[in-house]
Amino acid sequence: VMDVAAIHPHIDHLFSCYARLAENHSLNGEQVACLLLNLLSMLPEDKQKLPDERSGIATPVMFWLEENYRHKFSLARLAQELGKSRSYVSRRFHVETGEPIHQYLNTLRLRKACDLLLHSALAIHHIAREVGFSDVTYFISAFKKGIGETPLQYRKNRAGRQVTKRV
Repeated sequence: VMDVAAIHPHIDHLFSCYARLAENHSLNGEQVACLLLNLLSMLPEDKQKLPDERSGIATPVMFWLEENYRHKFSLARLAQELGKSRSYVSRRFHVETGEPIHQYLNTLRLRKACDLLLHSALAIHHIAREVGFSDVTYFISAFKKGIGETPLQYRKNRAGRQVTKRV
């Protein structure tokens, strides 16, 4: 339970962003949970001052990435759509989240790939393209580095666990 009365405008803004995203895309339970965790992680601790809404860039960047992760990333296009400079968007996102935009985007793409590996029969190279990787070899190495196993190992290991649970 959290008392968010002091930051109600910020929470209201986050939920309006969520509502816009939900209107355009059907979200599954994992996506909603990740979104809520992202939202809650952005809440300031009691001792921290709530950032001015005009300076908060992480939330709009995250929503933009959620809608555009399948495409080749362009910081210039993102910044233009947000009406900010590239350096401002990059710097503020890193300050607010503790990670660079590219790292966040890579994590988002890997999460989407995990979902497709578990819930589709698409080939690895199709999944790579579906989540925004233009090179399947790079996708496999990024997946191995980020998840700890190759996409094929991930799919096989999880499929085996699902069968075991049903027996």
